[in-house]
Amino acid sequence: HPNVLYTCHLESTDAEWAAEQYEAALRAGARWVDVELDAPEGLIERVKSLAREVGAKLVISYHNYALTPSVEELARVAERCFELGAEIAKVVTTATDTADCITICKLYRSLGERKSALVAFAMGSRGAASRRLSLIEGAPFTFVAPDGGTPTAPGQPTLAELRATMEGPSLVGLKLPTEATPPCSKSYFQRAIVAATLAEGISHLA
Repeated sequence: HPNVLYTCHLESTDAEWAAEQYEAALRAGARWVDVELDAPEGLIERVKSLAREVGAKLVISYHNYALTPSVEELARVAERCFELGAEIAKVVTTATDTADCITICKLYRSLGERKSALVAFAMGSRGAASRRLSLIEGAPFTFVAPDGGTPTAPGQPTLAELRATMEGPSLVGLKLPTEATPPCSKSYFQRAIVAATLAEGISHLA
């Protein structure tokens, strides 16, 4: 395939073995390589150098399996990825609330023109919407499971499921009201916040 992305997680191996696997993948034609942000810096530099040599691109990824930090903290993470030479910063969190999807949207907007070099979403059922929203916000790609395959992360859709949501009804492009008076209900108020996030201009929530 002309657009293979290769990664090697370090939980059960050492950096030297991982470096050998990255080199083998790049020599075999991988066009992207994904290295974890918390990998030894020497490994990141070595893989980056190999990627440059063969014309491949570098993804540096951050994973938080407990929660979704603040927009400010996530923005610092993304900037660190870019400082280390990433063409794509991959920032993946865990959603403990549906409001975490809004945090991911705000992260894209905080990066300005660099948002097109960001792949960010929240794992888990509460963060499922963030995978679609990431593409709307400007992500160059996202991750799905093959149709009939097993997801590699909680909340990951299959290719067919993602296509169905992207091709179905969408809030994007609709002229949503910029003012709303939600009833005294937490669930309704959260929905109003999501609508305000997607609308243009200033929304007033009372």
